[in-house]
Amino acid sequence: MTTTLLIAHFTVSALTEAQSRGQIISMSPTVFLWLAQPSDPDAHRIEHLARLLDAGGAIDAIPELSIRRVSHHKYQVDMHDGRHRVRVLAGRGVTAMPVLISGDIPKAGTPLCGQADHWRNITHMPGPALWRMEATQDRPNMPVGRGIRPLP
Repeated sequence: MTTTLLIAHFTVSALTEAQSRGQIISMSPTVFLWLAQPSDPDAHRIEHLARLLDAGGAIDAIPELSIRRVSHHKYQVDMHDGRHRVRVLAGRGVTAMPVLISGDIPKAGTPLCGQADHWRNITHMPGPALWRMEATQDRPNMPVGRGIRPLP
């Protein structure tokens, strides 16, 4: 199953650059933070990103999870980037966001373990997502971008 995401918080260049490096999937902020290495949030960075979005700006990089294959049917997050961006989006009520998956990209439904976890808990790899940007009242000149395949 393919998910379509309406993206209002990211630049077109962030999405096109991410698409050239791997697969864009839909993921909740909660799952992303669970899969990433735990850390204490930097309040200054979060405040800076929140001010950027409040001023009508957009985030210039998609959160990323790099995945490596650890056995025939098991994959584990090897690296992450974007915990602060994800926390800001979660604070704004975002429940599904684009995430760049790079490295050894597993098929949808494959068991996936978090970076700090040792297979006590797993989730399953989501399927690919399409993304769509639309003009909003505060950003009327936002171009429309197309994702992995054209949207209807």
